[in-house]
Amino acid sequence: MRKKLFAMLGLSCIIAVLLVACGSDSNGPNPVHMNAGNFVQNSITIKKGESITLINDNLFVAHTIANGTWENSTTHTAREASAPEINDVKIDGNSSATVGPFREGRAAPRGAAAGRKLCGKLSVSVYPR
Repeated sequence: MRKKLFAMLGLSCIIAVLLVACGSDSNGPNPVHMNAGNFVQNSITIKKGESITLINDNLFVAHTIANGTWENSTTHTAREASAPEINDVKIDGNSSATVGPFREGRAAPRGAAAGRKLCGKLSVSVYPR
């Protein structure tokens, strides 16, 4: 009887630890979630001067974020006038990073999963306050 009780208690503790460890902190401004291979949303609209928080929901895949585009599995570095300089911002698994502030206009940071070719494009539309 004691063995079953201790086994159930141990299993409950392990489940509780896993649930807490797998949660991600989305308390930053204008959250944008990423999974293992892409941005979960492909666009966001924010106010001039605001930042965005990129949240990596995948525990095992790190992402590198930079200004530019993907074309035929090749990165092309470019920065729109309204975009802040985003220069290889590393976002480990189950973590986040804030980028910005953005000026008025449109910006498109590209993302790359470490060791992969495509992550995706996020279009950021910025409007005046």
